[in-house]
Amino acid sequence: MREITNRKKNKKKIAAVFFFIVLVMSLAIVFGLFRVRKLVIQGNSYYSAQKIQESIMQDGLCKNSLYLMWKLNDPDKVKESLPFLNGARAEMIKPYEIRVTVQEKPQIGYFLNQGSYVYFDKDGMVVEVSGEVREDVPLITGLDVEKAELYEKLPVTDEGLYDTIVTLTKTLNKNGIVPQEIRFGTRNTITLIFDSVKVNLGDDSALEDKISALDSILDQLEGKSGILYMESYTENDGTVTFKSDGEDIVNLEGDSGEAETNPEEADGSGDGEEKNGQSTQAETQPQGGRMYSESDGTFSTDEQGNKIYTDAAGVTTTQCDHYNYTDENGNIIMDGYGYIDPYTGSYIN
Repeated sequence: MREITNRKKNKKKIAAVFFFIVLVMSLAIVFGLFRVRKLVIQGNSYYSAQKIQESIMQDGLCKNSLYLMWKLNDPDKVKESLPFLNGARAEMIKPYEIRVTVQEKPQIGYFLNQGSYVYFDKDGMVVEVSGEVREDVPLITGLDVEKAELYEKLPVTDEGLYDTIVTLTKTLNKNGIVPQEIRFGTRNTITLIFDSVKVNLGDDSALEDKISALDSILDQLEGKSGILYMESYTENDGTVTFKSDGEDIVNLEGDSGEAETNPEEADGSGDGEEKNGQSTQAETQPQGGRMYSESDGTFSTDEQGNKIYTDAAGVTTTQCDHYNYTDENGNIIMDGYGYIDPYTGSYIN
């Protein structure tokens, strides 16, 4: 009887030893053979392969090929660990080599904040803080912003203005329109800057209609320079006015793409009159207005050698080569209570 019991114990010991050996071998295969030695990143344009790889490997378990495959093929986990991406897909080329195809979030605008360029996506989330300027992303100026935090909401102090920025940049992106600059002036008026054309959108009313019309109008303005007035544009009244630098004034149709020159306005006799509910020229101050003095703001240079201007309200800009916010005579725009800084567009009283 005792012999039978000993045999059973021996069999259990042998089974346990065998199980232990199999377990060790399995772990050796999983953590040895399936250990990531090569990570191939593709589909990226905004972010370098190195940055994406470093972000993935912050999770130490991703050194294992099987775990990495599982994690990157789970949309929720990608969103949680890689918030600057729309998605990612992992493929195993070899047990130690993984190819990762990423879908980046489009960067649809940026602004200067504390010496860095802050880029945000269509949802208004800060996706990158960089020292680089990208030509295919519009600069936002004239904002009152707080310190930007990565992967947080745009740090705009005015909640209503935040919604306007997100709607405007998202609509521009949807229509494939990329201005060089988007300026916010006093009373939150909006101006788009394209090479030699300025587009006055006015306030944030009917933004989607205005941008949709602008998509067809811009083709008509190729090679021209001047100001396009869209402040009063609506879907029902599709006519806008373009005033070229040569003082020619043209009425443009947002849908038909046809242009008609107004003879009275072309010789200057119609300047200042209301046409289709909108002014044919920008509001200006009389001659002799207050001129800008360098004591109104300060100039400095960042680590990359870029010249930075900071106005009296603390708003910064790199657009220091010429004034952007002055009347037709080059004077600072005033209303009797304060003035508009000519570089940043801030209202200062």
